[in-house]
Amino acid sequence: MRSHETVEEWARTAEFPEPIVWGDVEAGILTREPRKGPGLPVGMWVRVVLAWVGIAAFVIVVFGASLFGLVFVILGNVIQGLGWDWDMAARVAFVVAILVEVPSFLTWLETRRRSAMSTAVSTLTLVASVAAWIVILLGEGFSISWLSLFVTVAAVSALVVLVLGLRSKPEGRPKNRIPPRRGPRGYRKRADYTDARAQVLQILQKRRLVTVDEADEQRLKEMPLGYWEELDGVDEKEWRRILEYRHVGWRDFDESDRRAWPPPRAEDPDTPRQGAGRSRRGHGG
Repeated sequence: MRSHETVEEWARTAEFPEPIVWGDVEAGILTREPRKGPGLPVGMWVRVVLAWVGIAAFVIVVFGASLFGLVFVILGNVIQGLGWDWDMAARVAFVVAILVEVPSFLTWLETRRRSAMSTAVSTLTLVASVAAWIVILLGEGFSISWLSLFVTVAAVSALVVLVLGLRSKPEGRPKNRIPPRRGPRGYRKRADYTDARAQVLQILQKRRLVTVDEADEQRLKEMPLGYWEELDGVDEKEWRRILEYRHVGWRDFDESDRRAWPPPRAEDPDTPRQGAGRSRRGHGG
């Protein structure tokens, strides 16, 4: 059962130990219903959707440029007299395909590792380029042109990157540095709790229970939801490191870092709170 007391009312009237125990503060927030924030207006949702569609289209066009080039080559050999320069479109597509291989090659030079993404793109470029060459030979016979030159360079560059990658070790799996999600799953609900946590932080500062500068205040607001408890029981150096690495993870995480939702009520003394049992020393600035 959730507390009917609002988060702000609780933060203004509750008795907190000094120094503050950050985990207890956040647990108190998560066991109360946050004030619902205004939803995004329809116009904003439309802009967000259009932005994601644009990003997806850009990725498809750039990384699939060789496939588009192959299509243009085929159309140029099948459809005639429609006033469209298929040859120019194919040339542009294969130039883009060549340019895509450049960062893949430079990345390999730096890491000497095989990237799954690079391997997939290089394979697509090589296959599409060879297929385009076959179509050109069947349609026009052997001839030296800008299109055949770009198709050849695309095929060779893709082959080089592909061979180098296949002869290299695959990229090692990155350690799990992203904190597992805690709190509600819904975006709107998470945003409401994040806003409530920011409000509580302001209230605690007004009550002079917490003293942090403007930069640390922003870092505390950006901490992953449900992870303020990590700031308890640490020295100043570790406190600083956690806040500095809040976006990329400050340690390795595993399944034990997950928490059930909803959490047990913080007011119930018989129910162990999430993360209870850890030695904590609050940091009040």
